[in-house]
Amino acid sequence: MKKNLGLALTILVISLWINLSPAHAVCFDFETGSRMVVELELSQIEKEKCTLVEESKNELMGQIDSLTTIVEKREQELELKDKQMDEYKGLIKEQNQLCKEAIKEAKPSIMDGFLKILAGVAIGIGIALTL
Repeated sequence: MKKNLGLALTILVISLWINLSPAHAVCFDFETGSRMVVELELSQIEKEKCTLVEESKNELMGQIDSLTTIVEKREQELELKDKQMDEYKGLIKEQNQLCKEAIKEAKPSIMDGFLKILAGVAIGIGIALTL
């Protein structure tokens, strides 16, 4: 692409030099002139393509910057959510432990049951003896 542009510019400079030189008798045959015109047109097309590619590149770079910012924000949110999850896990463990302790306290122990049975038997014997 740059080679074609350089070739076209060289041909243009040569043709201008020839036109500005005192020897106006220099001419190109049809084939050479046609080739020069084609090269000049191709160089203009290549220049337009370069401009479009540069614009596309700049647009894509902007999109990359935007996406990078979004990714950074998402990573920060993820870190925050991870910290919250760890805190919730700790709270759940504490709550679970407190529930287990409350259940143990609410359950009558074997000794409580034995004492109740023994008290019932003693009351029964006392009533039986009084009758």
